[in-house]
Amino acid sequence: MNNADAWRCYGDYTELVSKVARQLAFAGAGLIWATNSGDAARRSFKVGLSTVVLYFVADLVQYICAAERWRRWTRKRETELWGTSGTIEGEYHVPASLDAPVRALWWAKIALLMATFACAGLALIWER
Repeated sequence: MNNADAWRCYGDYTELVSKVARQLAFAGAGLIWATNSGDAARRSFKVGLSTVVLYFVADLVQYICAAERWRRWTRKRETELWGTSGTIEGEYHVPASLDAPVRALWWAKIALLMATFACAGLALIWER
């Protein structure tokens, strides 16, 4: 396995986690909605529904942020390569810092998803 293959595996796994998390967020929204039946569950419902909405906002912002950061970084490298060699083909050494905000948003999405299910669990407990 070479470096490109290792990063491709990483990309595949994080993409898969995002897809599964998105499906779980929809399920969480349904579960939160289904447990909205009593006064005791009302706060849990509001917080749970808020975490689902925030999850989807973070999901969108993560991909917008990643696309824009990569576009700017790639364009800068193309300009540099063109200036030095007259071509945009060459080695691109990606700094780890390029993905730092995107990675933070990815973890925030996972935390919001866990909070959604915690709220659903609390609503179920309070209803009993």
